[in-house]
Amino acid sequence: MIRLIIGALTLYVVNFHCCTAFVPNNIKCFKANKLCMQSDDESENRGKILVSGFLTSKVRTDQFVFDVLHAQSKWNSIVAFSPSTSFAKKRLISRTARYSGLSDVLEFKEGDAFDSLTMAENLSDCTSWLCFDCPLDKLRVAVDIAKSSAVSSLVLCATISSEEAKSSGVYESLKESGLSYTFIRMGKLLDGKESGSICVRESEEDLPTESIVREDACRVAAESFRIDGAKDRAIAIGKGDEDSIEFLKSLRQKGADRLTEIENLLGSGIIDFKEAKRKAAGIETEEEKAERLKKQEEANRVANEESRKRDLEMRERTYQRRVNTEIDNILRHDFTTLSWIGKRGIEEEDYMSNEENREKVKPRAVKRVEAYQRGDYDYDSDVERREKQFPEPDEESDDKDDETKELGKVDSEGRPIEEK
Repeated sequence: MIRLIIGALTLYVVNFHCCTAFVPNNIKCFKANKLCMQSDDESENRGKILVSGFLTSKVRTDQFVFDVLHAQSKWNSIVAFSPSTSFAKKRLISRTARYSGLSDVLEFKEGDAFDSLTMAENLSDCTSWLCFDCPLDKLRVAVDIAKSSAVSSLVLCATISSEEAKSSGVYESLKESGLSYTFIRMGKLLDGKESGSICVRESEEDLPTESIVREDACRVAAESFRIDGAKDRAIAIGKGDEDSIEFLKSLRQKGADRLTEIENLLGSGIIDFKEAKRKAAGIETEEEKAERLKKQEEANRVANEESRKRDLEMRERTYQRRVNTEIDNILRHDFTTLSWIGKRGIEEEDYMSNEENREKVKPRAVKRVEAYQRGDYDYDSDVERREKQFPEPDEESDDKDDETKELGKVDSEGRPIEEK
């Protein structure tokens, strides 16, 4: 069995060499040249970045930010700019730098990062500048240096307060510079390993915690060169709050890499997450509360208007009912009066339903109702007085009326009037 396997492998190798022996040399060279051309094209598309603000401490190496930039495969060369090249080499040249290939792309230069002449020379062949931990009084100087140099993109980081950022004038300088920029206001830098928990705000806003782990800040600064959501923005970063930590956990559960995490923290991902969480908890924003109160106020106004309208209609119906009742009372009184003086000549129901009679006494009824509403009229007393003055006629009275009618006309006292 082993002999059969060895024989098969030998036959395969012999056939492969036979086939390749007949491939023209010019085709082989074309393939090799094509691969070389691809490498050259990729190399041409990469940029050169100068990094300043590091390599001044004896207690840390500051290699982390250079590792992040190198892992991006975006740079042909990374310039480590520091006050001392010899010190910088001691910090960065290490076994891990050689194994990762970082040492192959590193360049070392020294000088004052805020001296115009020095930086004009060192930025002459650079496409980007990462200026980390810039002093407050050097912010606008850094922008002016970048503007007058060959660089096209600038990431400027400073450990300052929101008020200092507003008063520094750096926002206006960056907007007018024509550069692709990212301004990062950082909280107090703390030593430690990258935690990943970052809180992002607009640079003019205060942070929940005005501090951040140095490696987290370095990560955001380095990745800002390739995150679209960081372009031409001024942000503030600090330690992650509860929402940021919860959001980060959800991303890691989905298998997101570190770049994706930073993109979501700088972009709309964290905003959408907070919005969904807020809605799930039933918490209103100030805008939603104002809108709800506005709608409630409008609903109350409409309800009050409807209530007022119904109240007016009810009052009108009550008023008309009282007027009609008073008209009936007056007509009934008048009909009783006519009965006593013998001028009835019509049934009570017909007399009281006659429209002409009702319209005639309506003004008197209205006056009584208005007096009653003012409290100047006692309806019960008036009814009692009228009943005493004009009691209901009995059968004898009816007979008397009939007799009176036969006698002819009578005066207001009920006495017959003799015809002349």
